[in-house]
Amino acid sequence: KKRGPVWGPRLFKAHRALQSLGFLIALVGLVYGLSELAGEELEGHGTIGILIMVVAAGLMLSGILKPKPEPKTKVRVAFEIFHKKIGPTIAFMGVFNCVAGGYLARDQESDLNAFTSFLIPSAVSAVLFLVAFLFGKCTGAPP
Repeated sequence: KKRGPVWGPRLFKAHRALQSLGFLIALVGLVYGLSELAGEELEGHGTIGILIMVVAAGLMLSGILKPKPEPKTKVRVAFEIFHKKIGPTIAFMGVFNCVAGGYLARDQESDLNAFTSFLIPSAVSAVLFLVAFLFGKCTGAPP
């Protein structure tokens, strides 16, 4: 696919900035969650969150250390498969896990409005992610 001016450097810069911001927010959430559960056994949501963050850290690292596009080596092809195919999947899983965590926390700590204030932005993020993903697929944005 040819990348026109709309999908050129601006898209890449936006992608890099938004993914970095999302990773930092998720990292803060992970540290907060682990500090709240210090000494307790992790269950589904927490375990899934840690696995998502491990893969997300690998994605961030692969984006930083990515091989040059030319010549198209086996390492570059492996990078493209990992970064471009696993990336959207893990981002969706991360947003979904945030929404699920908000619901779990709200049910466990019904007297705290803070969880609802985190749940709403997580749900909005999930919708925006889906819209952006579908927009990119429908308009031929790079994968």
